[in-house]
Formats: sequence, structure tokens, C-alpha cells
Amino acid sequence: MKILIVDDHEVFREGLKLVVKDLADEMEILEASNYDEAIRFLVDCIDIDLVLLDLCLSGVQDVDALQLLRKQFPEIPVVVISANEDSKKVRQVLEAGAQGYITKSSNATTILNALHFVFSGNVYVPVEILNEKVYTKEVVSNSESFSHKLTPRQLDVLYILAEGKQNKEIANILDLKVSTVRAHVASILRAFSVSNRTQAVQYAMQNSLIKLPDSLN
Repeated sequence: MKILIVDDHEVFREGLKLVVKDLADEMEILEASNYDEAIRFLVDCIDIDLVLLDLCLSGVQDVDALQLLRKQFPEIPVVVISANEDSKKVRQVLEAGAQGYITKSSNATTILNALHFVFSGNVYVPVEILNEKVYTKEVVSNSESFSHKLTPRQLDVLYILAEGKQNKEIANILDLKVSTVRAHVASILRAFSVSNRTQAVQYAMQNSLIKLPDSLN
């Protein structure tokens, strides 16, 4: 797997490299500090699997870099990683063609889960943005593939589990009792026939049980 990190802060690139190296056994991580360097890598390396793009780059304005990359290299998925946590900016980025939006405040577990989610064919949105009801989620209910269904609240819990958060944090986000969250987690484990939370998240990602609707409106 080959990933290109585009960010003008060397320290952040180094930290992100340490995180994404755990995505696969064989990882090659390329670095670009600006848009022009990124373009040179994308032209020279035809097998780049993903671009991790910061919005604040010299020489281009905000979402312009993303739009230019999507126009020139539409076959390469781009995930924006940004310090901006405004829901309007997230919407703008996803409407411009990004496969996901990761905030720079995210921990390593969240970043890895987000990228696994993207590589499973989904669009990743931070749970904080989903909690603002800017986007909605739906279960893929293919009767040929899945014999179970989750309730809307169980789906909310599942999505936040993929963020690596614990029951108390999930309870705070969803305004639930910890005991209620614990019951929802137990129901999810039974529905997936798995024994722990990690396996539940892996199962959900592998089977695309969570996805964003095609329309962002």
C-alpha cells in the first residue's frame, strides 16, 4: 500500500507517518509539503492508493487543492485531515469529492479506524459532525448478505465504537446512560456473532454496515 501525506508541517507529517504505518504490513509513505510537490508525486507514482491532504497549503486556497486533485486524478481517493472542525467546512469538503474528513485532534485509533472505513468503500465523517445531524446514516440491509438489523440507536453506538471511544464517552455524546450504552454494545456483539468491540468494528467495516447516503443534502 502506498499513501501520500500532503501537509506543510513536518512535525505533523512525522506523527501521521507513525500512525498510518500500521494500516498494512507493507506500507510506503510519501511526503509532500505543498501542492506542487504532491502533483509531482502523483504524476510519477501511478500506484498511490490514497492521498491524505491538509487544507492549508501555500499556493492554493482552502478547498481548491482538493478540487484540483480530484479533477486531475479522479481515480485516487483523497481524505482531508484538517484542524478545522466546522461542520460547514466538512460538508464543503465532502461535496468537493473527498472520501473522508479527519480532524487533527483525532487520536491514532480514530485515524486508523477512519482509514480502514474509507478503504472499505465508505465515506468517513467525524462522529461529532454526525452528532450535529448534518449527515445521516443508514444500514445496508441486503437480505442475501445479512440476516440481522440494528436499531437506529444501535447504529449510532456502532459508529462511535469505530472512533475507539469507551462506553462513558459514547453515553456523553448520545446523551444516554452508561448502562444503556452497555446494553446496546451487547446487542451489537450478539447481532454480529463476535466476542468483543474490536471484532464488531472490524465486522462492520468489512461488510460496509455503515455508510453515508449518496446525497449530502
